[in-house]
Amino acid sequence: MEKVIYIESNLHKLIFHIFEGELVQYTMYETLNKISEMVSEDFLRIHQSYLVNLKFITRLDGNQLLLSNGDTLLIARSKLKETRNRVAIYKGDL
Repeated sequence: MEKVIYIESNLHKLIFHIFEGELVQYTMYETLNKISEMVSEDFLRIHQSYLVNLKFITRLDGNQLLLSNGDTLLIARSKLKETRNRVAIYKGDL
């Protein structure tokens, strides 16, 4: 799981965005809630559709995250404060 950049959910279909020397995607049918219970504390739920590995976050800009693979993900308004706090703690900014 340390190579997973983020997991995206779309109608119970999960897309794992993974860096294995190059960017690859794997899919499976499951709920993001179920997966989020199984992953480590290094993962953060930023939106109903996204579970992000904190180590791949390069920048938090307003209500968006920029990831090391170049993807930008929207942070849900209800998750914004928690996301800012967790990113700051993880990156050592607090």
